[in-house]
Amino acid sequence: MTTKSTTHTTATSGRDAVIVDTVRTPRGRGRPLGASKPGAYAAFHPQELAAHVLLAIVGRNALPPDDLDDVILGCVTQVDDQSANIARHAVLAAGLPVSVPGTTVTRACGSGLQALSYAIMGVMTGAQNVVIAGGLDWAYDFSGILDGRQLSDPKGNGVIYANHCYDNKGDSVYIWIAKMELATAKLPVIVSEFGGTSGPSKREADDNWLLHVLQAIEDHQWSYTAWDLHPRAGPRLISDWNYTPSARFGVFVKQSLAGTLPAYTPPPQTNSPAQ
Repeated sequence: MTTKSTTHTTATSGRDAVIVDTVRTPRGRGRPLGASKPGAYAAFHPQELAAHVLLAIVGRNALPPDDLDDVILGCVTQVDDQSANIARHAVLAAGLPVSVPGTTVTRACGSGLQALSYAIMGVMTGAQNVVIAGGLDWAYDFSGILDGRQLSDPKGNGVIYANHCYDNKGDSVYIWIAKMELATAKLPVIVSEFGGTSGPSKREADDNWLLHVLQAIEDHQWSYTAWDLHPRAGPRLISDWNYTPSARFGVFVKQSLAGTLPAYTPPPQTNSPAQ
């Protein structure tokens, strides 16, 4: 094993952690290679994408790679292509020195933020000087799971798979329903987050995205968690800390929970389901 020796400053109460730069990959569709229109990154392994970001932030800041004390990545679903410490694999895939460590953490939806918190703690205590922190995950695509790569559950404790349903995913509600029906026919699934605006769907101009999703959840009896119970973090369920339901989204979810939401009849489908 190759090691390096780095002299660190003594931790003091006045030592600050500073975010010098931020980098991310461009957005792309999350569609598998077998789809009629594969996603922009469908052919790329997650560690390749992470390696690309590492090289970008090192290069544009003229950072000597040997000065890197750690690479910390948050990742919720550490299975299949994202398993076995993907942060370390990304370091090696980027061609950084083998002396640069990498570790992967998970704290559900806060995994990337946890990675950043660990980096801040390392710098502020004086244990580290230069750390790259970030996150990677995709909580929408069931293709790998449906192909047989489910989580192992030998003791029968019960594994529930999560789906995040937001109107910025690019799918019509019809396509989302088709994906959910395929998944729920084989696996226990919860819509662990969903949220969006009440208005025209991005893929179906005559469709009200929010009401259609709520109607589909009701029709299929899917379990869900609406997001977000905060007046300033969208999509907003409440408009103030008196927990006043926000217009449309908060009101509709409250009516749905109470069983008083009027039935919604969506318009005829004009886009065929994704493969």
